[in-house]
Amino acid sequence: SFVPKIDLDKIKSLKYLEIKYKIKKNFLYIPNQFWKHKNHLILVKAIKRLKDKKLKFKIVLTGDSKSQKDKTVFYKFISEIKIKKLDNFFLYLGKVSYSDLINLINQSNALINPSLFEGWSTSVEEAKILDKKILLSNIKVHKEQNPKKSYYFKVHTFRPKPCRNQLNNKINRKTCSKTVKNTIKHSFV
Repeated sequence: SFVPKIDLDKIKSLKYLEIKYKIKKNFLYIPNQFWKHKNHLILVKAIKRLKDKKLKFKIVLTGDSKSQKDKTVFYKFISEIKIKKLDNFFLYLGKVSYSDLINLINQSNALINPSLFEGWSTSVEEAKILDKKILLSNIKVHKEQNPKKSYYFKVHTFRPKPCRNQLNNKINRKTCSKTVKNTIKHSFV
């Protein structure tokens, strides 16, 4: 199994991120490149449904805005945010250093990976080492990576499937399919 090398001595406080990026507490982090299969648009749909809940959080995004496969992915994503008037919920930082990426994962409430497919997700492995909550699409590779604090959602649907137990229930957390909306809402509980 793959284990990323993280120098825990270089982990910085939230204050570092506040100064450098103007990030406050209560944020979710998505470190994916803007490729179509990374499924960023699902976040816009989920946040639109959460907008009226008066939750105060941001989704922080990093990565190259110019996909090699489809240069319009980033611009479509930003356009959807503006059309739905969700600018206050998203913060795009562009490319960041690996050290800052690790600090963003570490200081976030949770890492999000909504991908439609993956070969293997390094950011999931990094979040596992840092003992973070991880909100994941319910694709096979994410389940194979088996993060301890993972919460799965279906990649193509927003119809809630109620769970019998609380989100934190360790017995049911792997089999309980949540919508992105409910999963994000519960990451701040």
